[in-house]
Amino acid sequence: MYFYSLYNLQFRILTGGEAPVNLTAPVVSGTGVVGQTLTTTNGTWSGTLPFTYAYQWQRNGLPISGATSSTYVLVSADAGTNVRCVVTATNAIGAASANSNAIAVISFEQSLINTFKTMVQNDGGTYEAESCQLAQLTALNAIA
Repeated sequence: MYFYSLYNLQFRILTGGEAPVNLTAPVVSGTGVVGQTLTTTNGTWSGTLPFTYAYQWQRNGLPISGATSSTYVLVSADAGTNVRCVVTATNAIGAASANSNAIAVISFEQSLINTFKTMVQNDGGTYEAESCQLAQLTALNAIA
């Protein structure tokens, strides 16, 4: 332990800084519905400035090809999965990555069904089940 501490001190003196260390995880915000946009923060980092940031969105823990910006528009393949972003901070000394929270994603159609269910619950259940199904189909046909 003493040797490691001495080596670490020497490394910091020789390199003139410290590699990034994540202090607060990135946070993804947005609505988890296909077609909506998710946005990630960088989180907070310690280490020698300046930092550059890179982003890799993941679907169920696997990288999404081409999804490398701080925003991501949810696509149909995301429905029924969890989407998160891995943020990598880099400086002259090194790089480190941190995972954001995950957002559960549903299809647009499922979001309509959930909306109608909420309407029924909020109205004391006076809607007939058949009229709700008809309204769902009407809404789906209107957007198709």
